[in-house]
Amino acid sequence: ASLLVHSPSRDFDVCVIGKSLSDESIQAFSRISGIFRSEVRVYDASESLLSVRNPLNEDGYRGISHISDAAMLRLIFSSVLPSSYDKVLYLDCDTVVCCDVESLFALQLGSYVLGAVTNLVVKGCKVVDSADGREFPYFNSGMLLIDAEAWRSRGVEERLLSLLSSVPVGDLPYPDQDVLNLFFGEIGYCVL
Repeated sequence: ASLLVHSPSRDFDVCVIGKSLSDESIQAFSRISGIFRSEVRVYDASESLLSVRNPLNEDGYRGISHISDAAMLRLIFSSVLPSSYDKVLYLDCDTVVCCDVESLFALQLGSYVLGAVTNLVVKGCKVVDSADGREFPYFNSGMLLIDAEAWRSRGVEERLLSLLSSVPVGDLPYPDQDVLNLFFGEIGYCVL
C-alpha cells in the first residue's frame, strides 16, 4: 500500500506475483485496488515455478531445490508477466516505499538490462569484477529496475537459472541475489 500512497500519479500497473494465493489474499488486493482507484493485477506463478523446477531437476541441474519460491520469482518474472510489460520495477513485498516511484520509470538504462541499488546493509559485500575490467558494487535485489524486453530477448531468465544450477549448493548465501550479482557483475548493470 505504501507504493500507492506515495505515487499519486500512478501511471503504472501494480502486479502482484505469487504462488497459489488464497481467495482472501486476492480479495484484499481487490480492496486495495478500489481504495486507491488503481489497478492491482494478481498473477499466479504456480505453473511457471513448476515448469522451471521440473526441467531443471530432471536435467541434472543442481542448486535449485533449496531456493524458496519467493526467491525464484524475481528470476522468472518474465515467464509470469505478460510480454506487454517492457519495463518492470521489481519490489520485494516487504519494501516500504517513501516517495513517488514515477521518476524511476523515467530512468533510462541505456544498454543495460538492469538497474540496481548498491547493497549497504550486508557487511563484507565484495565488488564484482566484469570481464572487461569494470567493477560493479554488490547490489541488493529487493528493488530492481528491469528492461523486461531486453531481459526476454537476451534470454536472461534461462541464463540465470543455468548459472544458478552450476554453483554448488551452499556457495551462495543469498542464492537469488548472489546469482543476479554474479551474472550482472559480468555483463554490467546501471547503478541507481
